[in-house]
Amino acid sequence: MSGNQLIKVNELDGALVPQMDAMDAVAASSFLPQLKVGGASSDPVKEGQVQMGAYFLKNGDSIDDLGKEIDIIPVTWQPKALDYSDRTNIISTTDHTSELFAEIKTRSGVQNSDCLSGPEFLVYLKDQKKFATLYMCSTSQKKLGPRLAEMLGQAVTCKTKLAKNNKGSWHVPVFVECPTPMTPPNDVELKDALTKFRAAPDGDTPEVVKEEGTRER
Repeated sequence: MSGNQLIKVNELDGALVPQMDAMDAVAASSFLPQLKVGGASSDPVKEGQVQMGAYFLKNGDSIDDLGKEIDIIPVTWQPKALDYSDRTNIISTTDHTSELFAEIKTRSGVQNSDCLSGPEFLVYLKDQKKFATLYMCSTSQKKLGPRLAEMLGQAVTCKTKLAKNNKGSWHVPVFVECPTPMTPPNDVELKDALTKFRAAPDGDTPEVVKEEGTRER
C-alpha cells in the first residue's frame, strides 16, 4: 500500500470500484454537494460568486468558492450517463453495460443534446471535512478520469490549468499527490457517504458550460 494511501479502497464494496474498462464507457447524488470547476461561461463565475478557474461546491442554491487549490481524498467512482433534455423527467443511469447508457452516451456527443456521460467520483474534502461528488463529463475532464481513479484512497491536491485550442480556452483540473498530512474520515462517515453516493440523483438541473463544443455539469 502506498505511503499516501489513506483509505483502503480494496476493502470497499467491490461494486463501487469499477474496472478501468468502464471508464471509457463513461449527476450528482441527491444527498451530497457537487464539486465543480468555475469556467468562464459558468453562471456562478458570471454572477461573481466564484473566481474563474476556482473549485466550488454547489449544494442546491448554495455556492461556496473553495479557491484554485484544494486537497481531497478520492474514495470511489462510478460511470454515469445523464439525459436532462426533459427538465421534468431527468434520466440517469450508472449501468454502463445497458442500452440506455449507450444511447445517452451517443447523444452526449451531439451539440445541444442536453445529454452527458462520464465518471462521477466520490471525494472527501480536507478543509471542509465533508464529502462531495465530482462529475467529470467534459471532453477534457473525461481524459483525466483515469488519472484520478489511479489515486483512489490517496491524499490528492487538486489544481487547475488553462487549456487552449483554436476554438478558445477553458480551465481543467490537475491532480497531484498531496504533500501535507491529511486525516481521513472515520468508518461511520465513510459508510454514510457511500450509501448516499449510491442514491439516485434528485433531478437537479445541470449547469451547462461550453468547452470544446461539449458541455459539463
